[in-house]
Amino acid sequence: MGNDDSKQLVKGAIVLAGAGLIGKVLGASYRIPVQNLLGDEGFYIYQQIYPILGLALMLSLFGFPSAVAKVASSFEEEGQVAGWRNFYMPAWVVLMIACVLFWAVLYVSSGLLASVIGDGKLRQLYESASFVFLAIPFTAVLRGMCRVDADMVPVAKSQLAEQTIRVAFIIGAATVIGSGAVNLYRIGTAAAIAALLGAASAVFILGNHFRRNSLSESAPFGHFSWSYHASTLLGIGIVATLNHALLLIIQLGDMLTMLPSLRQFGLNFNEAVIEKGIFDRGQPLIQIGSVLGSALALSVMPAISQRKLREEPGVYGPFMRIAFKLSIAIGTGAALGLIFIFPETNRLLFEDDAGTGALRILMLSVFISSIAITMAAMLQGLGFYRRTAYWILVCFASKIVLNLLLVPLLGITGGALATVLALLLMLLLTGRDLIKHTRKVFISNKRQTQVLAVASIGMMTFLIIGKTVLNTQFTHSRIILLAEVVLLVAGGAGIFLWLLIRRNGFFTDEELLMLPASRIFMKIRKIK
Repeated sequence: MGNDDSKQLVKGAIVLAGAGLIGKVLGASYRIPVQNLLGDEGFYIYQQIYPILGLALMLSLFGFPSAVAKVASSFEEEGQVAGWRNFYMPAWVVLMIACVLFWAVLYVSSGLLASVIGDGKLRQLYESASFVFLAIPFTAVLRGMCRVDADMVPVAKSQLAEQTIRVAFIIGAATVIGSGAVNLYRIGTAAAIAALLGAASAVFILGNHFRRNSLSESAPFGHFSWSYHASTLLGIGIVATLNHALLLIIQLGDMLTMLPSLRQFGLNFNEAVIEKGIFDRGQPLIQIGSVLGSALALSVMPAISQRKLREEPGVYGPFMRIAFKLSIAIGTGAALGLIFIFPETNRLLFEDDAGTGALRILMLSVFISSIAITMAAMLQGLGFYRRTAYWILVCFASKIVLNLLLVPLLGITGGALATVLALLLMLLLTGRDLIKHTRKVFISNKRQTQVLAVASIGMMTFLIIGKTVLNTQFTHSRIILLAEVVLLVAGGAGIFLWLLIRRNGFFTDEELLMLPASRIFMKIRKIK
């Protein structure tokens, strides 16, 4: 395999990641209209159930399907044939048993969980959310079967359908609830129903695909080892989910600790609820930025192994480097841009500028999480599944501890600092391991750092001048704000990208040729 193969690998990865990227961006951005419809109090309620539903969705979309596909491939590498009766049905039984346990634990402990959080009205929300886990085995096994056949089209269709139906139902419910006709806490039940409807649509699409493609009843031979294959399915599935759900894990820490910590800060219950809702405004923006920054690595790193990296370093080494550089570039540009224009973005998206100072600090998470998620995906691709899971759990524990220490002292500013510090710890731990096991530092010379700094300074200069020029008495209008923010974002991103490509040193010519639209990038590089 040469440079053409490497280029094809990257382009194929981007194509395969397209549907997932759209789904993730859709799954993050819809929370902005939900906040507009329900206000900060209603958004707080939704965010108190979102991490649980999000983790269930990650198990269904990425974790368990990846596990099914990986175990099935190993099954066949051992000389066996994975069929419905001798592999996929037993795998479904294993996942169903696990998900029934998830449902039972959450349902039974919902009252205790609501009590720990400090809001007894959340109990019904958690009871409703628990039923979503019962749908996971159906979608996960069918998606895993598609992955084994390398048929990603039905997987992409099911993901988009699931997300679209879920989002549409939630926004519709938020519209009704926001009108005052229904209690705000009903948004949690509506979110659970939306998740079940989305899963049903995915099962319909995937099932119809296999019906038309005549799925075989069984395979001629093969034996499912209940102990080995079951433990492997669950282990790989949970670890893969964690790797896709770092930001959900962070939000889970906020769900558990933010409200009682804000009460210790001196706020009464209603004030604490509003502050938590304001703090959560930053979550969809972080999620969108980190998804864009890490999408390439997340989609393809599972195809890279230590053996492949050792045997064909000329193909897989450059891919790892460009995935890492893209995460740095996108993370840097997105984080700096959001920090500089956050007052305008806050007013545009959420109708006022409440919490701007704390949320600006929180936007540093875009840069850190983009790189940390990419590094974790690389380590997982190299086979260090348990290692990445361990560091994510360490990050989760550190977030909880930091919240308990900082929020009672600083309010939501403390929560923002806790998120940044917890993600920074994740970045340092995964970075250390990646350097150790690949013996490479992906961005290590002064020239790369200088080019990135020049591009960042150029973008910030444009944003400062642009904000000064556009700061008129009409900025209270959301239409005017929309035009202003679009202009600032487009101009800032264009200047950042131009300087990053134009100045040789960050991306090499070979790396630019690996990317889509490489001709345009090379023309920019060669302009006299």
